[in-house]
Amino acid sequence: FIFDMDGTLALGDLVNHGLRPLPGAVEMLAWARSRELPYVVFSRTWHGGRGVRRLVPRGHDGPSGGGLPLNGLTVATALDMLTLPPGSTLAVTGSAGIVGQYAIQLGRHAGLTVIGDAAPADVTLVESFGAHHVVERGDGMAAAVRALYPDGVDAVIDAALLDPAVIGAVRDGGQLLAVRPYQGEPERDITIHLVLVGNHLHEGHRIAELADLVTKGVLTLRIAEVLPASRAAEAHRRLEAGGVRGRLVLTF
Repeated sequence: FIFDMDGTLALGDLVNHGLRPLPGAVEMLAWARSRELPYVVFSRTWHGGRGVRRLVPRGHDGPSGGGLPLNGLTVATALDMLTLPPGSTLAVTGSAGIVGQYAIQLGRHAGLTVIGDAAPADVTLVESFGAHHVVERGDGMAAAVRALYPDGVDAVIDAALLDPAVIGAVRDGGQLLAVRPYQGEPERDITIHLVLVGNHLHEGHRIAELADLVTKGVLTLRIAEVLPASRAAEAHRRLEAGGVRGRLVLTF
């Protein structure tokens, strides 16, 4: 189960909740929606229910796939909204996080020139995702991007929620993709999009496509640590403190 689409995952074996195994069942991933938040279930024995059911990427188990459905669909939907042709320039904030990572990797896969951001300690990590350029993260990112592209980039995916601090990186008439409501005013004919991944979670074919890209090595999965559910409070404290690289998974 996922408590927060940005962070902690909790994983349950459905058999332990009284559900019978499916004959010949394989490891699947699925999602369902609670009254408050979406959550994700991984199991070899998913039985019935409403939601998306697709194979976990080959060579990976449920925990390692924990960030793929919500985060992967967020980025895939964002790129669909931006409709950037190959050769366009895309800057990504929060590049060391999972959404930022997938934005870089899927952007490269789409033929875009991608500029990532990173703290000095994370430059090598972000470069490993395939970013063509890596600039220092934070409020100075817009100026750093303009130093590379004086007219600005075609679009920004703002996974770090920099809002007006990064819009200066976008060219006149370009686009900014926000993953939370944008806290500022539009300027210079820049189009601001808001991606709402909850509207796309029943698109099972898209999750299957993302799983296939993991199998092909286009996307990589990262887990920081797998913890028992009894350590949930610790996991949330670590998330709130920041600096977690990869997903924290809770197992029941």
